[in-house]
Amino acid sequence: MRRRVVLETLGCRANQADSAYLAGALQQKGYEVVNTIEGADIYLLNTCTVTGKADQEARQLTRRAKRRQPKIQVIVTGCYAQTQPEAVAALPSVDSVIGNTEKGELPALLGESLPAVRVSPITPQRQVPSFGLATYSKNTRASVKIQDGCNRYCTFCIIPKARGRSRSVPIRDVLHELHNLRAAGFEEAILTGIHIGTFGVDRGESLEQLLQLIDLEKPLSRVRLSSIDPEEVSDRMIETIATSDVLCPHFHIPLQSGEDTVLARMKRRYRADDFRRLVEKIETLLPEAGIGTDVIVGFPGESPERFRQTEQLLNDLPLSYFHVFPYSKRKGTPAAQLGS
Repeated sequence: MRRRVVLETLGCRANQADSAYLAGALQQKGYEVVNTIEGADIYLLNTCTVTGKADQEARQLTRRAKRRQPKIQVIVTGCYAQTQPEAVAALPSVDSVIGNTEKGELPALLGESLPAVRVSPITPQRQVPSFGLATYSKNTRASVKIQDGCNRYCTFCIIPKARGRSRSVPIRDVLHELHNLRAAGFEEAILTGIHIGTFGVDRGESLEQLLQLIDLEKPLSRVRLSSIDPEEVSDRMIETIATSDVLCPHFHIPLQSGEDTVLARMKRRYRADDFRRLVEKIETLLPEAGIGTDVIVGFPGESPERFRQTEQLLNDLPLSYFHVFPYSKRKGTPAAQLGS
């Protein structure tokens, strides 16, 4: 009888792409990936650690799994496992902690006697995991992870410690994957990663080049970008999307704050007026574009007046939607040492 695995995912689209890869790879290894705890042998939790709430949710899910199925093997992987392995391993509800470094090896590791903790540093040489048709479910839209890691070290963000430095998939491999997706019946793909604006920099390539080649080859009916920072949206990129019948007119551009002092304390690389001009430029070239953004509320040093400046900027611009997050102090980040 095949062993049954419940795979649960917290966090970003890149994490979801990782989990889709794991699901496919586990099935290829002979495991049955199921949706319910009852009758399952393994509970595999792919975690996020962007906020304290994400950590709390991970702890709650492991406790719930053990409560509902006391003999189930609980394995925690992902960013929470990578950044706080000993704390996660100390949870009574957790049997094994596997870091992001070993996440891609989990389908093979499950056949072994897993250690309590298996986490190692993420080096720049580590390739981007989760690639190939095994990464995708039966949805009509696929997430194609083209990049992993981040070099920017914004003061509030723990993710560079969880994911390592930025590294990219070669353009030729991304295009090959998109063509394979069409052959498999997919209509749309989302290009995702941790910091996709830096895609290709480590290989002498660029996101602009990738988008131009996608527009030229038309491997799928629709291809869209996930989140990209304001300073990395070039005029050429906007023009390419504006004239393309393949690239979707959608931009998710994190603002975080609309006040320059707060942006500087966050170590963001743009000013509020830069964001304003970018959104206005997109609207001019692509009036039908959907533009979304992220905002952090309550960052150290954000007074009521500074918050009102953010609020005013958001009210002024033709934004389609907001993702608003309360600031979460992350141990090991510079912002955790900032005063109010």
